[in-house]
Amino acid sequence: MPTVEVNDTTLYYERAGNGRAILFVHGMCGDAEVWAEQARRLADRYTCVRYDRRGHSRSARGDAAISDALHADDAAALIESFDLSPCLLVGSSGGAAIAVDVALRYGHLLRGAVFSEPPLLCLDRQAGQALMSELAPRLEAATTAGGPRAAVDAFFSLLCPGLWGRIDEDRKDRYRNNADIGIADLRSPSLDVSVDDLEAVTLPVLVLAGDGSHPSLRSVAHRLASALPDARLVEFEDCGHVTYAEQPDAFANAVSNFAVEIDARPTRADNATRPPAVRFDVRSVDGTSLAVWIEGSGPPLVLVHGSIADHTTFDPFIDVLRHEWTTYSMDRRGFGASGDTGPYSIERDFEDVAAVVDAVAARTDGPVTLWGHSYGANCAMGGACRSSNVGHLVLYEPSLGLTYPAGSIERIEAALAADDNEAAIVAVLVDILEMTDEEIDSFRVSPLWPVRLAAAPTVPRECRAEQDWVYHPGQFDAVTVPTLFLAGSDSVPVVAKATHEARAATPHAGLRVLAGHGHFAHKTNPAMVADIIRDFVASGAHASP
Repeated sequence: MPTVEVNDTTLYYERAGNGRAILFVHGMCGDAEVWAEQARRLADRYTCVRYDRRGHSRSARGDAAISDALHADDAAALIESFDLSPCLLVGSSGGAAIAVDVALRYGHLLRGAVFSEPPLLCLDRQAGQALMSELAPRLEAATTAGGPRAAVDAFFSLLCPGLWGRIDEDRKDRYRNNADIGIADLRSPSLDVSVDDLEAVTLPVLVLAGDGSHPSLRSVAHRLASALPDARLVEFEDCGHVTYAEQPDAFANAVSNFAVEIDARPTRADNATRPPAVRFDVRSVDGTSLAVWIEGSGPPLVLVHGSIADHTTFDPFIDVLRHEWTTYSMDRRGFGASGDTGPYSIERDFEDVAAVVDAVAARTDGPVTLWGHSYGANCAMGGACRSSNVGHLVLYEPSLGLTYPAGSIERIEAALAADDNEAAIVAVLVDILEMTDEEIDSFRVSPLWPVRLAAAPTVPRECRAEQDWVYHPGQFDAVTVPTLFLAGSDSVPVVAKATHEARAATPHAGLRVLAGHGHFAHKTNPAMVADIIRDFVASGAHASP
């Protein structure tokens, strides 16, 4: 039986997988087994460590008085014993409260944290009193009638009905067998923090909640997410308090996408040495001011973003590129720091890209490599026709000629008319990109979500430009430079069709299919895409058809 000595006790643990570490902390009366399904889903990408907290199942209780702080000390000692730092810490319920304490006192051991409904009733004392007025008499009556094991049933029936109603008696017995330590946890000193205390947690944090959970616990989750400086809240649909068990796929996707997001961020060392991006502005043909952001060192690479984004969508990509390229990432018209001049047509975007390419070429005394993604690939393709300063062109799934489900653009416009930018963006993700609820939840986790909401008013005009587009013979014959199209093998069929049509309309173009990837490989595997760009440009030849 694998165990580790920490502080004054011996903890049972299980470890599986390879990659950066995730440490899971279970809640009241649980043990390492409750995280088994999450470890199974994530161990192909991460080292997953789960353990029985002191006094639970196979771990010794030790001599010290039980408290959240002691459990947090154990978790930190375990991270250090296994050399997991910097790890991602994931906690649920009481385990999430422990994880908050670890983040407060041992933040240097972490790269991020996921808190799923920690019962920090100190953040909403009125809600806490309401919850305890329900819970206390039930526990007392159950204990009197059937002892500590009956109290466990009463506790989980009130606060975790979604879990308690779906597991069998053998699994319930695992919780009941930890009744004594569970009651000790309830009676022990709990973490008492204020909003001011939480400002000290500078780690990226994902706060999770269930939309059907107890109102007091949901209130705490919302307040926690608001108080933490770098936190986002995701609330799962049709889900109660035990999010990882009631919505296991959505939970694993949220954790995995959050891990990818934070792993792509610069480290503290990078932040200490990486200079901030430098901005310069370019005037387009119609006078619109376009903001361009410069980072890195090397030959020039102009980056053109797609819809519902701005230049910051490329941050994880640039973190890889900047070691070999000087990146020039523009905000397209209507996005970020750039201006917007009506009436809109996609030809204005073509002119904008050409203006930026020419300005960068003038600064660098030579042709540039031009990259565009999605709608930005449309703009880059049109811009390359209008500039003689493009040396190589890389286009990731352009979308001209994309067809939309009947009524989808009208639904987006109706949402915008009702000032509901979120509904408009969700309509794009569902109707157009065919994303699942879990994938949309992962988008909400991203720091780019507010950027996407701000960009919502530009969606209808770009959708109509795509849908109304018709390729004409010779339209892109002016693109004479080596051109490489990228396509994800898992992208939806309408996007794949649009990519192939764009390639057919472009001379000297090759196609590279990214196996196992969809529309965002530059986010999910930025190093791979950076290597493809480097090798394509270094080849000095046209892409192979």
